[in-house]
Amino acid sequence: YGKSNSINIDDQYKTDDFFKGFTFVLGVNNQLRFNKTINTDLDYVPVLFSDCHACYDDGDKCRCYIPRLALKGTYISVEKVDFSEIKEVLKEKNCVSVNPDQLDKIFQISVDNLPVNVSSRLNLVVGRRGTGKSTFLESIKKQFQNEENVFMIKQFQSASETDDYLSEQQNRIGNLCIENWVNKYEVELYQIKNHYQKTFIRKS
Repeated sequence: YGKSNSINIDDQYKTDDFFKGFTFVLGVNNQLRFNKTINTDLDYVPVLFSDCHACYDDGDKCRCYIPRLALKGTYISVEKVDFSEIKEVLKEKNCVSVNPDQLDKIFQISVDNLPVNVSSRLNLVVGRRGTGKSTFLESIKKQFQNEENVFMIKQFQSASETDDYLSEQQNRIGNLCIENWVNKYEVELYQIKNHYQKTFIRKS
């Protein structure tokens, strides 16, 4: 979901009888995006895959580095491991999680190759000087460096840099809302546009 080659699950898939037996899921690339996606009003359930290459000599070392890939899995709540039941479970957001304890609004980060649970809401990091608080925050930033809305305000950082970032995010979110609205009402907008184009041609 959100990838350049992602499928647009439109009305064709919802209304065509051929697709009624299908289970659609949204593939996301990290736990943070999973949590953000599962809390939206999208119809489909997000899933996180490791995309692991089981070899030692892969050109892309990230594909076979198990400590990192260990945080890229989806846990499901099922009574039995049965293909048809798995398909049904993947239609229910409350049956899918990215942590083995099925904790809500929790995602994991890797610290020294060990998973640490953090909240997708507010976290408080407490410690004396030199105990690794900044290192901990840097590890979070590094793991989510490709996320466009992850930003670290460092101590003594200028207010102008922070204001620039917040302004940029406000514009990005505004444009995203407009884009989602246009996609949602694509058919209606096309009909309105078509109506006025025909009216203009007749009057001309």
